[in-house]
Amino acid sequence: FTAIVGPAGTGKSVLAAQIVDALDGRVAWCRLAPGWNRATDIVGMAAASLGVASGDLGDDLHQAADALLELLEEEPTCLVVDDLHEADGGDAEQLLAEVSSFLPDNAAVIVTSRGRPTGLIGLVDPSIITILDADDLAFDITETTSLFRARGVDADPAVTVEATSGWAAAVAAASDVDGEGREGIDAVLTAALSASRLGALRPIAEIAAVLPYVSGALLSDLGVGT
Repeated sequence: FTAIVGPAGTGKSVLAAQIVDALDGRVAWCRLAPGWNRATDIVGMAAASLGVASGDLGDDLHQAADALLELLEEEPTCLVVDDLHEADGGDAEQLLAEVSSFLPDNAAVIVTSRGRPTGLIGLVDPSIITILDADDLAFDITETTSLFRARGVDADPAVTVEATSGWAAAVAAASDVDGEGREGIDAVLTAALSASRLGALRPIAEIAAVLPYVSGALLSDLGVGT
């Protein structure tokens, strides 16, 4: 059981796909979204992904857990629940926690979430769950150097990692930008701030971008303190 946790753009889904590629057997990939974010939706999407019928589960959590376990027991199967932070209520986390106690040896579960799914993590046996967070997902200098070399980018990996804290979306943008020093980092940040997946984080990022240029005198003139 693996939980991959981090903000948008940290490469959670990419890592999940890489883990899946290293495993044998079937893959049931479920991406939660508004309107498709309850426990029974997970079972339905998993069944559809595997090309089988899930039946009418109603709202019975235990019936959903039994149906999901039946899917996972048939053949070696990896269940991926992407964007768990979109779950409506706690029944999705309860479903996964209940299933985790009965997983067959040839099954695996991977979840990705922007926020730490405390309900799920608190219910799963600590001995069977691996939690990867933003620090684990961040690019280090060695990884950034390899990426830049592979893409033929003439930029300083150390500068990029320091300026972006290894944020995968920004490092990926940097690998498409040919620039050194401050000019290159500005291009990276422009690309990152323009990314649609920044979503709700955009206002925070925009504020953070201008803070270094805000003086006490300017704040006073604006009437917002010093």
